[in-house]
Amino acid sequence: MPTVETLEVAYEVSTLFKLEDFAKLLYIYRYLEDQSKLSKKYQKVYDTLDKLEKYMYPEYVKEVEALGQNLFAELQEKAAKWAENEPNISEWIREKCRQFGFEVESEDEE
Repeated sequence: MPTVETLEVAYEVSTLFKLEDFAKLLYIYRYLEDQSKLSKKYQKVYDTLDKLEKYMYPEYVKEVEALGQNLFAELQEKAAKWAENEPNISEWIREKCRQFGFEVESEDEE
């Protein structure tokens, strides 16, 4: 009988991330997606975030964390400025969060 060295278990995204952290990743993802050209470090972040799926492995969280807090802080700031001119981004973020298993109120319920 073969042995399994590593057992990978898929989790719902909502069990691996807090809502606020996941929403920040989505803002950064959309910001990067909207750019016409990305530097190598930004492309790496985009490629990592592009792997977002409904179910994922805890290793993905480690991959995101390995990109570094400073880089995410920098991108979060840029994404926030970008989002000011994107009228539908908040609803898109809420809808994505719902799709990934988070309980999110709509804008008119807040």
